[in-house]
Amino acid sequence: MKKFLAISAALGLLAACGSTPDPNSKSSKSNGSTNTDVTKPCVGWIKWSSGSTPPPYSSRWTLVLSVDGAKASFSHGPSYGEKPTFEAKEFSVDARKSQALCKALRDVPAELNPKVGGPAMGWKVTGASGGATDDNFGPAYKAALEIIGSRRLDKAKSKFSQWADEYKKSREASPHT
Repeated sequence: MKKFLAISAALGLLAACGSTPDPNSKSSKSNGSTNTDVTKPCVGWIKWSSGSTPPPYSSRWTLVLSVDGAKASFSHGPSYGEKPTFEAKEFSVDARKSQALCKALRDVPAELNPKVGGPAMGWKVTGASGGATDDNFGPAYKAALEIIGSRRLDKAKSKFSQWADEYKKSREASPHT
């Protein structure tokens, strides 16, 4: 049995070494990406969450790229069960920014041991699908924020903060807490 396990491990190692991705290939293997045609316009969705704490202490946002990557929709709100506190629909996007986002997502390394409880991001866009925790998604997160824009993000954070204050007040007034 030990001999069988040793042979199996050696064959697995050889297979892994032989399957090194071709850097010139249009296929991405990082982080579970399976789409082989990365020359198409960048469309799909990206979801980010600040963590696993309960409302009102955590938030999430979703960015959806459509119309060949030239349009986007953005929503922001509480992480669990509540409707978004801010939405911006069908705003124009520079195609270079959406392509940069798809490339950054394709480049996110696969995580062997993802962190638990902290910020997390998941996506399914042209050429990439997967998820990562904050140690690995930095460049993709920044590329997504470039599309969202600081004014939109600031307004979303402000609306969320107002919601969080109201939520806390309602919980303090509730006889069930």
